[in-house]
Amino acid sequence: MAIPAAVAAIAVSVGPRQLPSFRPVSGLGLVALTALPWAVPYARMPGREDSEAVSVWRGLTEYLNHFEHHPSLPFGDGLTEFLPWTLWLVPVAVWCWLTPDRRTYRPVLAWTAVFLFLLGLAVYQRSHYMLPVYPLFALLVAASVTTAASGARVLLWIHASVLAAMLAAALVMGGRLLLGIPPIAPAWRSAFASARPWEAASLVGIFIVSLATALWSLWARRSPSRAVSWVAVTLGLVLALGGGLYAASLASTYSIQAFVEHVRGSLAPDAAIVAYPDAGLAFDLHLDRPITEVTDREQIVQRLQSPATGATLLSVSDWTSLSRSTHPSWCSLGEVLMRSRSYVLLSSCR
Repeated sequence: MAIPAAVAAIAVSVGPRQLPSFRPVSGLGLVALTALPWAVPYARMPGREDSEAVSVWRGLTEYLNHFEHHPSLPFGDGLTEFLPWTLWLVPVAVWCWLTPDRRTYRPVLAWTAVFLFLLGLAVYQRSHYMLPVYPLFALLVAASVTTAASGARVLLWIHASVLAAMLAAALVMGGRLLLGIPPIAPAWRSAFASARPWEAASLVGIFIVSLATALWSLWARRSPSRAVSWVAVTLGLVLALGGGLYAASLASTYSIQAFVEHVRGSLAPDAAIVAYPDAGLAFDLHLDRPITEVTDREQIVQRLQSPATGATLLSVSDWTSLSRSTHPSWCSLGEVLMRSRSYVLLSSCR
């Protein structure tokens, strides 16, 4: 999706007739070459036989299968995760209308439009698919507060309204925390739930003071760039402090290190570990051994119905549903909670 978007950006900046001068064939060859360090190990990974021979037709069918799935742009989750900068897309739209420099930013708008269009055609979407668009959103937000047109009266009023809305939301959040009510947004809830009351209150207090200072700077100096800079610096500080609090709480609550120390003595040094599904990346790092991920449920069912060999890592819910038909030689070595999922490691009974 990024390649057609880049072609569109070049076309609107230098014209379609100049596209051959950028040597698109050589560029695609370099892209394919840089993909080899990922593609070759992936193709040779055990258990990936079904994925090694995917035709172009099958790939297009999965991408455009609108009969079973209805495509939609992940604007809801994607723009929510871009908060609070999502609010500044309103002054960005007004700035694009007012600025005489809109032609300069036409490649950015073309790249974004084509990427979002192709993303909308896909039927399997996640909010993190919007990640390539966020830097361009940030570029437009920066341009809307630093160029000559940013001093327009209507833009100053919009910036003031955005800051006032954020200040009101921060005051409401602070009041909820004082009353012992968790934040509404799940991302903020997980971060503040891991902090002690005074820590959570301190984070919100820092944000409130910064927003008030940004609003005063906008009102007194008529400088949206200074106001937005205050918000950006404070967000970085709050995220850094909140990330430290969350990481400390996560390490104590979801102690994968304790789980690893518990099961390591029960595993043979050469024991092959099979994971189902998508559990291998975190655990092979901590267990210090490769883990083969299996995506076919029938393959894991057949493995568990046979006498125990090596080890098998799967979610507790899958183990509960499969345990009745499992060979009696399989036993649990231990369980661990990772984020919102619980995993169990199975091996031969001792």
